[in-house]
Amino acid sequence: DEFALLFQRSLQSYLRGRIQSLGLSPHDAFAAFDTDSNGMLDMPELYAAFEYLEVPQVSPADVLRFARALSDKGAVPQVKYEVWLEIMSQVSSGRAAPASSGGDAVEG
Repeated sequence: DEFALLFQRSLQSYLRGRIQSLGLSPHDAFAAFDTDSNGMLDMPELYAAFEYLEVPQVSPADVLRFARALSDKGAVPQVKYEVWLEIMSQVSSGRAAPASSGGDAVEG
């Protein structure tokens, strides 16, 4: 529904802004939050990340919605490294960058 999509985009934009304001790259932020180094952010890791990034009034239900929206349908709600990089590297102009922009990726 439209509210869920708006919530998701707003949350992604907030997270991008906070990560940038802390001087972290999307990769460095993921590495810091992925405490078990398995290449995925599970629910406890995501919740800790949201708290660290000071997401206002975040609830466990918000974290679950965020993870479900980014997970494969029917899969355990978690955020894969590739998905994290994609959403955290999108242009912060209020509009989401196309998922397949066709541009060259910068490895780092």
